[in-house]
Amino acid sequence: MLHATLEYLEMRRTGDARFTYEIIVVDDCSTDSTVEVVEREVDRLASTSTSSVLKLLRLTVNRGKGGAVRSGVLRAAGELILMVDADNATEIGDFDKLEAFWTKDSYPNGLIVCGSRAHLQNEAMAKRHPLRNVLMHGFHLIVSTLCVQQVQDTQCGFKLFDRKAAQLVFPPLHIERWGFDVEMLYLAFQRKIAVHVGPTTKKVLELLKVPLSPDRLPRSTLMLVLDLSVPGDVLPSLVYWVTLVRKLLTDSNAAPPSEAFIQAKYGEKHPDRRDVSPISIPLLIVGAKYETFRDEDSVKRKGLIQAVRYIAHAIGATLLFTTVKDKALATQVCVRMKHHGDSLWTAGSDTFEEIGLPKGARVADFEESNLDKRMKLWAKAIAELYPPVTPPEGESVRREWCRDRKARNEGVSNYREELRRYKDKKTEKKPSAKKEAKE
Repeated sequence: MLHATLEYLEMRRTGDARFTYEIIVVDDCSTDSTVEVVEREVDRLASTSTSSVLKLLRLTVNRGKGGAVRSGVLRAAGELILMVDADNATEIGDFDKLEAFWTKDSYPNGLIVCGSRAHLQNEAMAKRHPLRNVLMHGFHLIVSTLCVQQVQDTQCGFKLFDRKAAQLVFPPLHIERWGFDVEMLYLAFQRKIAVHVGPTTKKVLELLKVPLSPDRLPRSTLMLVLDLSVPGDVLPSLVYWVTLVRKLLTDSNAAPPSEAFIQAKYGEKHPDRRDVSPISIPLLIVGAKYETFRDEDSVKRKGLIQAVRYIAHAIGATLLFTTVKDKALATQVCVRMKHHGDSLWTAGSDTFEEIGLPKGARVADFEESNLDKRMKLWAKAIAELYPPVTPPEGESVRREWCRDRKARNEGVSNYREELRRYKDKKTEKKPSAKKEAKE
């Protein structure tokens, strides 16, 4: 990546005497040979005319990607500043495509051009692990709902800033790790900076793969998106994922939530402190497509909301019901993010007394049961309101059936399909050796 970048920039400088450049490599306390590679290249360039173009910035404390990018950008001297991931995820020649949007003095508040791999997603999804597709669609849904709607691929590590835009968005950044791009773009739109999107050519399939494992999970923040347009699937999906996350956390030998952790989340005088079973990582549960769920029978709607609220409260998750289709409702939800309302319950703000129990349920059954049993009791109650629907036999018929049941929200529909694929793959049984021999 470094050699290709130097060759490209030297070619540009040879063809245009006014073109100058510098390369700042930010080392965020890496444990590989990044520093040695850059220092060797600096030594090689020492006797050439390009001796001062390559600089190494070593951070003394690990800051995360956001902190590393911010440090590099604030030290850059150029009129245009290009942020590039060092994993060769994007061709450096794509700088031409981003630069084409820039005209000096045409943008009074500055300009940001975001490289985008959105046009490559269909090809990439064929090879990516189904669970990663589930997480990707869930993340895109939340970002487009609450933060940035204009840029589909916010995480592409190939972005061009003019100096004015960089000085407006990078100094106030708070997020120093994964996801800083979302805050940066949110600030850009708040400051009325022009934002354009340019396609990149490098394939998403070649990006670094990050495994989802019990070792990584305790250091994560999770978001679970529930599709309210198919109410019968909501609680089974929630129970499935909560059970899976709790199992992975147990397998990782992560320390259980301490008394101090529970007190910080629920408060010292919360009436449910002794009855909750919070997970030890941050979790946001989002009920999406609320515009269709609003029209459900009021008794069924109340029962399902009760069940989701109960489980979210029991595990210490924040719960949000929202929509990307109904503009008025989306705005209303965003306003309620600043205080409690009937669409948002922050972790620890609810109570079992306010939520209530399923109609006809015995209080003793819930008081004497652990979380797994309580979730099963809720699932049984909701199954009476929304009886399970059995899909038709045959893969092609099943796909058509899934397609017919979709609403027209592409983000949520994609998320639901990937979720089902993942579940199917996990529950799929391999034929025995005897059976294979007979066949």
